[in-house]
Amino acid sequence: MWCPATWGYIVHVVQQVEVDGVVVETIDETHDTTAIYTTSNAVARSGYIFTGWTTSTKQEFTARDDWGRAYEQVSFALYEPMTNTAHYVDEDFDSDGDGMPDGLEIYWYGNLDQTRDSDTDGDGIGFALELELGLNPHFADSWQRGLMATSAQPKFFNLVVRCEPEGTLFATVTNNVAPGVSWASAMFDPRSTKFAYWRVNGAAVSARDEFGRALDQVSFTMPGNDVEVVAVCSEDAEVRAGLYWYGDAAQGWTSDTDGDGLTLREEFELGTNPLFNPTFHV
Repeated sequence: MWCPATWGYIVHVVQQVEVDGVVVETIDETHDTTAIYTTSNAVARSGYIFTGWTTSTKQEFTARDDWGRAYEQVSFALYEPMTNTAHYVDEDFDSDGDGMPDGLEIYWYGNLDQTRDSDTDGDGIGFALELELGLNPHFADSWQRGLMATSAQPKFFNLVVRCEPEGTLFATVTNNVAPGVSWASAMFDPRSTKFAYWRVNGAAVSARDEFGRALDQVSFTMPGNDVEVVAVCSEDAEVRAGLYWYGDAAQGWTSDTDGDGLTLREEFELGTNPLFNPTFHV
Protein backbone atom coordinates (compact mmCIF):
# COMPACT_ATOMS: atom_id res chain seq x y z
CA MET A 1 0.00 0.00 0.00
CA TRP A 2 1.37 3.42 -0.96
CA CYS A 3 1.46 5.88 1.91
CA PRO A 4 1.88 9.60 0.96
CA ALA A 5 3.33 10.40 4.39
CA THR A 6 6.49 8.45 3.58
CA TRP A 7 7.38 10.66 0.61
CA GLY A 8 9.36 13.83 1.06
CA TYR A 9 9.47 16.99 -0.98
CA ILE A 10 11.83 19.91 -1.46
CA VAL A 11 11.26 23.08 0.60
CA HIS A 12 13.03 26.40 1.06
CA VAL A 13 14.84 26.88 4.36
CA VAL A 14 16.18 30.32 5.23
CA GLN A 15 18.87 30.66 7.88
CA GLN A 16 19.66 34.15 9.08
CA VAL A 17 21.60 36.09 11.71
CA GLU A 18 19.88 38.89 13.59
CA VAL A 19 21.98 41.41 15.53
CA ASP A 20 20.13 43.84 17.79
CA GLY A 21 16.93 43.14 15.86
CA VAL A 22 18.44 43.71 12.42
CA VAL A 23 19.04 40.84 9.98
CA VAL A 24 22.67 41.04 8.83
CA GLU A 25 23.19 37.64 7.15
CA THR A 26 20.83 35.40 5.18
CA ILE A 27 21.25 32.01 3.52
CA ASP A 28 18.42 30.55 1.40
CA GLU A 29 18.71 26.81 0.78
CA THR A 30 16.50 23.93 -0.37
CA HIS A 31 16.20 20.74 1.68
CA ASP A 32 14.35 17.43 1.45
CA THR A 33 11.68 16.96 4.13
CA THR A 34 12.68 13.29 4.58
CA ALA A 35 15.98 14.45 6.12
CA ILE A 36 16.92 15.93 9.47
CA TYR A 37 17.75 19.64 9.23
CA THR A 38 20.61 21.04 11.33
CA THR A 39 21.41 24.73 11.67
CA SER A 40 24.91 26.11 11.46
CA ASN A 41 26.78 26.55 14.71
CA ALA A 42 26.18 30.02 16.17
CA VAL A 43 29.66 31.57 16.03
CA ALA A 44 30.98 34.16 18.47
CA ARG A 45 30.60 37.79 17.31
CA SER A 46 32.83 40.44 18.86
CA GLY A 47 30.86 42.82 21.08
CA TYR A 48 27.70 40.68 21.04
CA ILE A 49 26.16 37.80 22.97
CA PHE A 50 24.36 34.92 21.26
CA THR A 51 20.93 34.42 22.90
CA GLY A 52 19.39 31.51 20.97
CA TRP A 53 17.67 30.20 17.85
CA THR A 54 14.05 30.79 16.87
CA THR A 55 12.01 29.36 14.00
CA SER A 56 9.16 30.81 11.96
CA THR A 57 7.08 27.63 12.24
CA LYS A 58 6.17 25.13 14.90
CA GLN A 59 8.80 22.39 14.77
CA GLU A 60 9.70 19.47 17.00
CA PHE A 61 13.00 20.86 18.23
CA THR A 62 14.41 22.23 21.44
CA ALA A 63 16.40 25.48 21.26
CA ARG A 64 17.33 25.36 24.96
CA ASP A 65 18.56 22.70 27.33
CA ASP A 66 16.78 21.60 30.50
CA TRP A 67 18.23 24.56 32.41
CA GLY A 68 17.19 27.25 29.94
CA ARG A 69 20.56 27.78 28.27
CA ALA A 70 20.54 28.35 24.52
CA TYR A 71 21.89 25.61 22.25
CA GLU A 72 24.37 27.04 19.74
CA GLN A 73 23.16 24.54 17.14
CA VAL A 74 19.75 22.88 16.82
CA SER A 75 18.55 19.90 14.80
CA PHE A 76 15.03 18.73 13.98
CA ALA A 77 12.78 16.99 11.46
CA LEU A 78 11.87 19.26 8.56
CA TYR A 79 8.20 19.40 7.52
CA GLU A 80 7.62 22.69 5.70
CA PRO A 81 9.30 25.90 4.45
CA MET A 82 10.72 27.92 7.31
CA THR A 83 13.11 30.62 8.51
CA ASN A 84 15.59 29.97 11.33
CA THR A 85 17.17 32.91 13.12
CA ALA A 86 20.25 33.11 15.34
CA HIS A 87 19.84 36.09 17.68
CA TYR A 88 22.61 38.30 19.07
CA VAL A 89 22.42 41.21 21.52
CA ASP A 90 24.96 43.95 22.28
CA GLU A 91 27.09 42.71 25.18
CA ASP A 92 26.51 45.93 27.17
CA PHE A 93 22.78 46.35 26.53
CA ASP A 94 20.77 46.29 29.78
CA SER A 95 17.18 47.25 28.93
CA ASP A 96 15.82 46.83 32.47
CA GLY A 97 18.80 48.45 34.23
CA ASP A 98 19.23 45.56 36.67
CA GLY A 99 23.01 45.47 36.34
CA MET A 100 23.03 42.33 34.14
CA PRO A 101 23.32 42.53 30.33
CA ASP A 102 20.19 41.31 28.54
CA GLY A 103 22.23 38.90 26.43
CA LEU A 104 23.51 36.95 29.43
CA GLU A 105 20.07 36.77 31.03
CA ILE A 106 18.45 35.48 27.83
CA TYR A 107 21.27 33.03 27.04
CA TRP A 108 21.21 31.45 30.50
CA TYR A 109 17.50 31.71 31.38
CA GLY A 110 15.54 32.64 28.25
CA ASN A 111 14.05 35.73 29.93
CA LEU A 112 14.94 39.04 31.67
CA ASP A 113 13.76 37.98 35.14
CA GLN A 114 17.25 37.81 36.69
CA THR A 115 19.53 40.49 38.15
CA ARG A 116 23.27 40.45 38.80
CA ASP A 117 22.53 39.28 42.37
CA SER A 118 19.98 36.56 41.51
CA ASP A 119 20.80 33.21 43.09
CA THR A 120 18.53 30.66 41.41
CA ASP A 121 20.59 27.68 42.58
CA GLY A 122 20.60 28.89 46.21
CA ASP A 123 24.36 28.53 46.77
CA GLY A 124 24.86 32.09 48.00
CA ILE A 125 26.67 33.18 44.83
CA GLY A 126 25.04 35.87 42.69
CA PHE A 127 24.47 35.46 38.95
CA ALA A 128 27.21 37.91 37.93
CA LEU A 129 29.78 36.39 40.28
CA GLU A 130 28.96 32.84 39.09
CA LEU A 131 29.83 33.85 35.53
CA GLU A 132 32.92 35.78 36.65
CA LEU A 133 34.20 32.66 38.42
CA GLY A 134 33.36 30.41 35.48
CA LEU A 135 30.59 28.61 37.40
CA ASN A 136 27.10 27.59 36.33
CA PRO A 137 24.27 29.65 37.90
CA HIS A 138 21.90 26.68 37.60
CA PHE A 139 23.89 24.39 39.92
CA ALA A 140 24.78 24.96 43.57
CA ASP A 141 28.46 25.31 44.46
CA SER A 142 29.88 24.61 47.93
CA TRP A 143 32.15 27.31 49.36
CA GLN A 144 35.13 27.05 51.67
CA ARG A 145 37.36 29.84 53.07
CA GLY A 146 36.30 32.97 51.28
CA LEU A 147 36.44 32.60 47.52
CA MET A 148 37.65 29.00 47.41
CA ALA A 149 34.84 26.98 45.81
CA THR A 150 34.26 23.34 45.00
CA SER A 151 31.70 23.00 42.26
CA ALA A 152 28.79 20.66 42.81
CA GLN A 153 27.77 21.00 39.17
CA PRO A 154 27.05 17.66 37.49
CA LYS A 155 29.39 16.63 34.71
CA PHE A 156 28.04 16.94 31.19
CA PHE A 157 28.71 14.24 28.61
CA ASN A 158 28.88 14.24 24.83
CA LEU A 159 25.89 12.98 22.86
CA VAL A 160 27.01 12.47 19.27
CA VAL A 161 24.33 11.72 16.65
CA ARG A 162 25.58 10.84 13.19
CA CYS A 163 25.04 8.69 10.08
CA GLU A 164 27.04 5.98 8.35
CA PRO A 165 27.94 6.94 5.69
CA GLU A 166 28.41 10.43 7.12
CA GLY A 167 25.71 12.91 6.17
CA THR A 168 23.42 10.40 4.46
CA LEU A 169 20.32 11.50 6.40
CA PHE A 170 21.56 14.46 8.42
CA ALA A 171 24.72 16.27 9.50
CA THR A 172 26.59 15.07 12.58
CA VAL A 173 25.43 16.82 15.75
CA THR A 174 27.27 16.91 19.10
CA ASN A 175 25.56 18.21 22.24
CA ASN A 176 26.64 18.39 25.89
CA VAL A 177 23.95 16.60 27.91
CA ALA A 178 23.64 16.01 31.66
CA PRO A 179 22.88 12.53 33.03
CA GLY A 180 19.17 11.92 33.54
CA VAL A 181 18.00 13.99 30.57
CA SER A 182 15.55 12.19 28.24
CA TRP A 183 16.47 12.09 24.54
CA ALA A 184 14.75 10.71 21.43
CA SER A 185 15.94 10.49 17.84
CA ALA A 186 14.01 11.40 14.73
CA MET A 187 12.02 8.61 13.02
CA PHE A 188 13.07 7.06 9.71
CA ASP A 189 11.42 4.59 7.33
CA PRO A 190 13.73 2.25 5.36
CA ARG A 191 11.32 2.25 2.41
CA SER A 192 11.39 6.01 1.83
CA THR A 193 14.92 6.75 3.10
CA LYS A 194 18.28 4.97 3.15
CA PHE A 195 17.92 4.18 6.87
CA ALA A 196 18.63 0.56 7.92
CA TYR A 197 18.97 0.57 11.73
CA TRP A 198 20.13 2.54 14.77
CA ARG A 199 23.30 1.69 16.66
CA VAL A 200 23.84 3.03 20.18
CA ASN A 201 27.42 2.93 21.51
CA GLY A 202 28.26 0.15 19.10
CA ALA A 203 25.30 -2.11 19.99
CA ALA A 204 22.52 -2.54 17.43
CA VAL A 205 20.60 -4.89 19.72
CA SER A 206 19.63 -1.99 22.01
CA ALA A 207 17.70 -0.46 19.13
CA ARG A 208 15.61 -3.51 18.07
CA ASP A 209 12.19 -4.82 19.07
CA GLU A 210 11.34 -8.36 20.25
CA PHE A 211 11.30 -9.65 16.65
CA GLY A 212 14.78 -8.33 15.93
CA ARG A 213 13.44 -5.61 13.64
CA ALA A 214 15.21 -2.25 13.83
CA LEU A 215 13.35 0.50 15.64
CA ASP A 216 12.50 3.52 13.50
CA GLN A 217 13.29 5.72 16.51
CA VAL A 218 15.49 5.27 19.58
CA SER A 219 15.08 6.99 22.94
CA PHE A 220 16.85 6.77 26.26
CA THR A 221 17.80 8.59 29.43
CA MET A 222 21.30 10.04 29.21
CA PRO A 223 23.69 7.93 31.32
CA GLY A 224 26.82 9.12 33.11
CA ASN A 225 29.04 8.66 30.08
CA ASP A 226 29.43 9.75 26.47
CA VAL A 227 26.94 8.28 23.99
CA GLU A 228 27.25 7.84 20.22
CA VAL A 229 24.04 7.24 18.26
CA VAL A 230 24.48 6.16 14.65
CA ALA A 231 21.87 5.82 11.92
CA VAL A 232 23.36 3.06 9.75
CA CYS A 233 22.28 3.47 6.12
CA SER A 234 22.53 1.55 2.86
CA GLU A 235 22.04 2.59 -0.76
CA ASP A 236 21.01 -1.00 -1.65
CA ALA A 237 17.32 -1.61 -0.81
CA GLU A 238 17.81 -5.40 -0.58
CA VAL A 239 20.65 -5.03 1.91
CA ARG A 240 18.68 -2.36 3.77
CA ALA A 241 15.63 -4.64 4.11
CA GLY A 242 17.74 -7.48 5.50
CA LEU A 243 19.50 -5.24 8.01
CA TYR A 244 16.25 -3.62 9.11
CA TRP A 245 14.22 -6.81 9.58
CA TYR A 246 16.86 -9.41 10.46
CA GLY A 247 19.95 -7.56 11.63
CA ASP A 248 22.08 -8.86 8.77
CA ALA A 249 22.02 -9.09 4.98
CA ALA A 250 21.82 -12.91 4.81
CA GLN A 251 18.14 -12.83 3.76
CA GLY A 252 17.71 -11.81 0.14
CA TRP A 253 14.72 -10.54 -1.82
CA THR A 254 13.42 -14.07 -2.51
CA SER A 255 13.42 -15.27 1.11
CA ASP A 256 10.11 -16.11 2.83
CA THR A 257 11.03 -16.78 6.45
CA ASP A 258 7.43 -16.63 7.76
CA GLY A 259 6.09 -18.98 5.06
CA ASP A 260 3.16 -16.80 4.05
CA GLY A 261 3.95 -16.96 0.33
CA LEU A 262 5.25 -13.40 0.15
CA THR A 263 8.92 -12.75 -0.53
CA LEU A 264 10.98 -10.25 1.45
CA ARG A 265 10.79 -7.87 -1.53
CA GLU A 266 6.98 -8.06 -1.58
CA GLU A 267 6.68 -7.68 2.19
CA PHE A 268 9.09 -4.74 2.16
CA GLU A 269 7.25 -2.95 -0.64
CA LEU A 270 3.84 -3.62 0.95
CA GLY A 271 4.99 -2.54 4.40
CA THR A 272 4.01 -5.90 5.94
CA ASN A 273 6.03 -7.95 8.45
CA PRO A 274 8.21 -10.72 6.90
CA LEU A 275 8.67 -12.23 10.38
CA PHE A 276 4.98 -12.86 11.02
CA ASN A 277 2.54 -15.07 9.10
CA PRO A 278 -0.97 -13.67 9.68
CA THR A 279 -2.58 -16.87 8.28
CA PHE A 280 -0.95 -19.17 10.85
CA HIS A 281 -3.19 -20.38 13.68
CA VAL A 282 -2.34 -22.54 16.68
